[in-house]
Amino acid sequence: MSIKDDVIVFLKRKQTQLMERYAIWEDIQSEYLELYSLCQKEMDRIDWIAELIRKKMFELKESE
Repeated sequence: MSIKDDVIVFLKRKQTQLMERYAIWEDIQSEYLELYSLCQKEMDRIDWIAELIRKKMFELKESE
């Protein structure tokens, strides 16, 4: 397994963790409507990070 493959596996794991965190914030948002803005801000941040990871994984896969 190459270093590139190791990095891709690591990024996939991080992306999974982010999506789990996103789901938690969605649950909080639906339970506590008064926290909607705070939750949405955190969900947007998580989504932004996940998008960066998706782009990097795509770049790594394309460079093979």
